[in-house]
Amino acid sequence: MAEKHQPLKMVPAIENIPNHGFTLIPEKQNYDPTIVFVHHFGGSRTHVKKHQQFVAQLGFKSVAFDLSFPNSRQILTSLFKSENSAPLLLRSRWSYEISQVLDCIEGDKILFSFSFPSNATAHSIANRKEKDILSWICDGGPFLKPWQCGWNLCTFQYPERSPLYKSMQLLKRWFAMEMWSFKSELYSDLQKFPENFPILSIRSWQDPLVPISAIDEAFSGNNKIHLETLTLTESGHLNGLRTTPQVYKPRVEDFLKRFSKKTPLDETKIQHLLT
Repeated sequence: MAEKHQPLKMVPAIENIPNHGFTLIPEKQNYDPTIVFVHHFGGSRTHVKKHQQFVAQLGFKSVAFDLSFPNSRQILTSLFKSENSAPLLLRSRWSYEISQVLDCIEGDKILFSFSFPSNATAHSIANRKEKDILSWICDGGPFLKPWQCGWNLCTFQYPERSPLYKSMQLLKRWFAMEMWSFKSELYSDLQKFPENFPILSIRSWQDPLVPISAIDEAFSGNNKIHLETLTLTESGHLNGLRTTPQVYKPRVEDFLKRFSKKTPLDETKIQHLLT
């Protein structure tokens, strides 16, 4: 029997979401929370399109947007900017941008982040004054062991280049990604989370960039959060939805529905969103 899909409508720039944000709304919205997707390092909002379509089939409205990627010169000059300017070191910059997007969305939210920007997502949750984040799904992050993960990334991106070239690229990332404070900042952020805050951590045995041990270390020793894990045995880096949907989809669906309010919007509001 063919799978039944809800009619979908892509709504660009709804609610004045910054960073080219767009919203995907199913015609029948079964759950109140808006799922906010934070794409991976080097990606864009288009990389989470399949995930948006997946959660739309479940009856969730979702938002995706672009993270910025300042170049090396911009990062260096940011050291001399005033305190009122947006930060340009990547993790701080992304946390700033995530918070901006969250402020533009009414009602409760669920965050769904990927890889390294998950570290910035944790900072946004920890420092958010509003109690409007119901839960968090993080795929391939947050992680520690930044030197190992950074070297894996450089090796993956530049397989034919010399070890010296890769080392220089790693040093640039060490500065841009604020690797010197990975552990202290992440541990501090997670301690600020609400008591029993629900997190689904997705990790893969075949991930060539982020080993499971780096993700385990990120959450080690924290008893405040309610941590659930989904370990994929046959998937690589961030490709679980595509390679093992029979495992990925039901686990994510179960988590989303358990920590959401099944209170559909009234028809007047739905028509307003779709016009």
